[in-house]
Amino acid sequence: MNALQVVAFIFMAALSVVALTQLPRIWHGELADLHEAGSRDWWPLGEALRRGFLRGLTVGIVGFTCLLIALAAAIAAEEVAGTAATVLGRTAQAFFLLFVVLLLVDAGVTLFNRPKFVVPPSLRDEPGALARSYVGCGGLRGALGCKNTPVLSEKCRY
Repeated sequence: MNALQVVAFIFMAALSVVALTQLPRIWHGELADLHEAGSRDWWPLGEALRRGFLRGLTVGIVGFTCLLIALAAAIAAEEVAGTAATVLGRTAQAFFLLFVVLLLVDAGVTLFNRPKFVVPPSLRDEPGALARSYVGCGGLRGALGCKNTPVLSEKCRY
């Protein structure tokens, strides 16, 4: 591992630790106002997908941590030999597979707000991004945040 990789890994590990420490506050809705104000200004993909991203943030944090563990195990597997290398390699594969599963779950939360048990309780009543934008708010153009899409009903607003 070269110096740049070490610095990148340390940065990602620090980011993961900070995110994991905030996970209970996100789950209990204590950071909702901060997330609302912080993401509204820079989010380029439309309101429905922004809300979906916020609903899936808890799953995304756990998925990112799994990816980081997989990366650490893969790097360690290259440095050792024998049985330890095999165990670390299998660990890396297992955590990467878990990351892929969580990525699919995150997509489900963003698009459909399902499964409900991984969505923070305060956000469980919201419709998914597809239900909000595609069906009720201007079709695919509304889901992608196109500016010239007319709002069809009041239920399209958050």
